[in-house]
Amino acid sequence: MDIQGLNKIIDKINLIKCSQNIEIVIDTRETKLLNYMKDYKFVKISQLDVGDIHYRINGKTFFIIERKTLEDLANSIKDGRFREQKIRLQKCLSQDISIIYLIEGYLDSKFYKKHNKCKINGIPLNTIIGAQINIIIRDMMQTLKTSCLEESVLVLFDIYKKLKINYQNYIDKSSKHKLEYVDSIQI
Repeated sequence: MDIQGLNKIIDKINLIKCSQNIEIVIDTRETKLLNYMKDYKFVKISQLDVGDIHYRINGKTFFIIERKTLEDLANSIKDGRFREQKIRLQKCLSQDISIIYLIEGYLDSKFYKKHNKCKINGIPLNTIIGAQINIIIRDMMQTLKTSCLEESVLVLFDIYKKLKINYQNYIDKSSKHKLEYVDSIQI
């Protein structure tokens, strides 16, 4: 993805009117991500205590993304950061803040064929897959997989775009935005 193509996407997003101040806050340590995103007026840079990316509406964080490449995930499992980061993220869940782990990189079929023999940075593949399953099932957080940094950038901008179009659908946890079973029945 080139900067010119990215600018065309952003120009379209900027045409969307929104009554709320929506911004993306990116941690100062996310240098590769910032190379793509730092120059846009709705992107702020700050040293974050938890997560790598925050989505804020009128200054209030309501959505946090923890971004990890497969290699980062393996290293954080190895050195214990993964568990510590997850505990801090779980505290945010209790404050009604949504959490997503954005995992960059795919394991191709040859990795799956050698499931128990494959390692990433010394961590067995089944441990890495197990960590992702635990995030979803045990820890009640979401995961989103992207193939590379550029795809992650597009996803982050797409989230921003959806918020600008209709942020109420994403931040209002009340039942009015949930489909009730009775409403779904067709006769």
